[in-house]
Amino acid sequence: MSPTLVGRVEERAALVAAVTAPPAVMSVEGEAGVGKTRLVSELLGRPEGRRPPGAAGPVPPVP
Repeated sequence: MSPTLVGRVEERAALVAAVTAPPAVMSVEGEAGVGKTRLVSELLGRPEGRRPPGAAGPVPPVP
């Protein structure tokens, strides 16, 4: 895995905007292997993404 996240500028900006204006609930969806986990991991590694208490993890799809 590259130590630098490449691309995803718009998606990253949307997540940062959401977490800096709480309360926020976000859902990151996409095909397997497109980088959802990496995108959220990058967010949680930024100062803006470190907001206790919170939860981050997989959620089953709603039928």
